[in-house]
Amino acid sequence: MFGVERAISVPYGPVFRRSLVCYSHLYWGCLLEAIEELGRRKGYALVGSNSVGINAYFVRRKQLGEIREMNAREAYVESKVQGVKR
Repeated sequence: MFGVERAISVPYGPVFRRSLVCYSHLYWGCLLEAIEELGRRKGYALVGSNSVGINAYFVRRKQLGEIREMNAREAYVESKVQGVKR
């Protein structure tokens, strides 16, 4: 929803309820840049996103083989889910 300009994620809250935090209920998850960074630290490579822009796919770096690693800008697909466009 916010593109790939920043690495932002929603902070953990033990009693978090997104409906109480934001009227749109869209206050959840993290930006692709943030999850790419986390994956890299844990040994995973970003390899793509699905066509509706709500899932990203990672492969263990050791298992990449011929699969091309992507950065967040390359893998980003604008969300096609209604109400989640920026």
